[in-house]
Amino acid sequence: TDIIEVNPPWGFYWTVPAIWLSKLTALDRQLSFLVFIGFLSAVSFLNVWDSIKRIPALGAVQKVVYAELVLIAVLWFTTPQVGQREHIFILCFIPYVFLVFATANGVTFTKKRRACLALLALSGILLKPHFVMLPLAVSVYEATCARSFRPLIKLENWIIGIGCLLYVLFVYLAHPEYFTFLLPLALTVYGAIGGTVDQVLSALPIVVILWLVLMLLLGFVEKQQQKGVVLLAATALGGAASYYLQFAGFEYHSYPFFIFAFLFFAFAAMVPNTRIFIICFAIAGILATLYYGPRPLRYRNVANEDILQHMNNVPKGSTVLILSTYVHAAFPLVLAKDWVWASRFPTQWLLPGALNHAAKNDCLVPSETCRKNNAILDYARHANVEDIKMYNPAFIILDNRKKGGYIDDPSFDYITFMSQDPAFASLWNGYKLTAETRFFSIWARSGF
Repeated sequence: TDIIEVNPPWGFYWTVPAIWLSKLTALDRQLSFLVFIGFLSAVSFLNVWDSIKRIPALGAVQKVVYAELVLIAVLWFTTPQVGQREHIFILCFIPYVFLVFATANGVTFTKKRRACLALLALSGILLKPHFVMLPLAVSVYEATCARSFRPLIKLENWIIGIGCLLYVLFVYLAHPEYFTFLLPLALTVYGAIGGTVDQVLSALPIVVILWLVLMLLLGFVEKQQQKGVVLLAATALGGAASYYLQFAGFEYHSYPFFIFAFLFFAFAAMVPNTRIFIICFAIAGILATLYYGPRPLRYRNVANEDILQHMNNVPKGSTVLILSTYVHAAFPLVLAKDWVWASRFPTQWLLPGALNHAAKNDCLVPSETCRKNNAILDYARHANVEDIKMYNPAFIILDNRKKGGYIDDPSFDYITFMSQDPAFASLWNGYKLTAETRFFSIWARSGF
């Protein structure tokens, strides 16, 4: 219970190499992580190139173009938020996809290489359970092409399947709290974290998926699709399934779909002897993915900019607590300024679901649902109070945004919520309001 985080533990292990690198080289942690992502990218693209260059049906120029398209797709769509779990997943999984792509085009690989790339893919899949939809889509593609279930029991699937089971066992033994405490909480309240239905649909419009399916149908009718190209469409559809299963509307959730959809349209346009109208459909698909997908713009955190107007000179090592339901309001800033985070929560992710459920269920009338939600709210409130006692933060920053934050009640404020714990009042008396920004109010402990 030192860290109350909804995401599976594997994500924490992915930070270990960057932390080791930081300690060995004296690089700051953020730069070390970017170096690690760069290394992983190099490993990923070298393996993709190794698979593409073996395909006998491709000419030298076509091989280079295919490899460059893969590089462009990953860089273009992941630039807005480098290092997100979807980005890491893609870097781990795409070498496996092109192993299957090359196999479909007559290339034979050793069991050792197949096992290694399956293990690399597994290390990405374990970041989120939703990612399993992509290897499942690959297997469905292979079984359909072979008109047999035999591809489902190939070596790579055994490695991925057994690896997932062993991972669940490892978490159960090494981090039992995830199953006994965190997962029940997440299943109760985490559904409130995310956008509206309109926001979900706008981040990955159905029209792009329909266009991809239409291209598939045209390809089958024309019988001109190069072997393996349909694999990219199947993988993209797996990415769409992963996105809609999460149904949060976060742009980075759409990375897998747009990367593989772009590659499908681009590769389909290059199939020899393809009729001109199919090439036009493919080009339209490329333009659609570039228009609707994430764009390579520099990431900007307006919440952090807002806070730094008044806290840019706060020294390193200062203890800071930011009460917000947005994770982008806290950790990027804390890491960049080398402050000490004063909470067990990365964000107040327990509140939206519990508060919204309580409001919808009219908790003036007792019920089991209300009892459960109130218990979660009491725990969140008490845990925050205990963290304030333990860390004695120099600054407490309150998110005052009335719209957004996933909390339906526009009158919600943190002081009123926290004041329901009797111990909070005496703690809060030691803080004074020092600044109000567009989004936040900044409170400093006496003496700061």
